[in-house]
Amino acid sequence: MIKLILKRVVFVVLVFGLFGPLIGALDVAVAAEEVPPVKKSKSGICHPKGGTYYKRTKNYTPYSSMEACLKSGGRKPKR
Repeated sequence: MIKLILKRVVFVVLVFGLFGPLIGALDVAVAAEEVPPVKKSKSGICHPKGGTYYKRTKNYTPYSSMEACLKSGGRKPKR
């Protein structure tokens, strides 16, 4: 019984020792995928989440609200 427990402990240590960095990298990747509620494009248009061009906007400054984006000099989208 002690041998079985020891084998399981060694297995767990090896698995987490080898894959621990990968698991940590996945956490970072998930955090990086979080998107802001509003994106201000380089052309100064504030795109709210769910808007027509929100997903297409790649170069942007993130804002927590549409009001904050507008106060920074941005404008509402026409569509």
